[in-house]
Amino acid sequence: MANPQWNMNVQAKTHAAPIHTDEVAALMLDPEGRIRDCNETAEELFGFHHDELVTKPIESLFPQLSDIEWLQNGLLNPRLSYFCHIGRQFNAIRRDGTRFASRLFFNELHNREAPHLRLLIRRTDNLA
Repeated sequence: MANPQWNMNVQAKTHAAPIHTDEVAALMLDPEGRIRDCNETAEELFGFHHDELVTKPIESLFPQLSDIEWLQNGLLNPRLSYFCHIGRQFNAIRRDGTRFASRLFFNELHNREAPHLRLLIRRTDNLA
């Protein structure tokens, strides 16, 4: 079950097509890019249970992110931010090995310990 301190139940609707679902998958990432929490939509989207996703490196779900430094000077990497801003598609991998295209949106969350990132994932129809 998801950690109650992170309200990860995020829903979004859009008129932009094509999106498979109105729900948005959400992952909470630490500064090293490891998953710290997720919502149920993320569990369903990737085919993992919550406990299996937590501590998994984000690169295992999004191989394109393996060479990207998450934070620079304590802030989201500007290049990564730009890719998300322009709607670049990222290929994702489910537990069963199937791939799907998605768009990513990052939110920076700062707390007393260290900055964290909330990653919102919207599935699209076309593989990049």
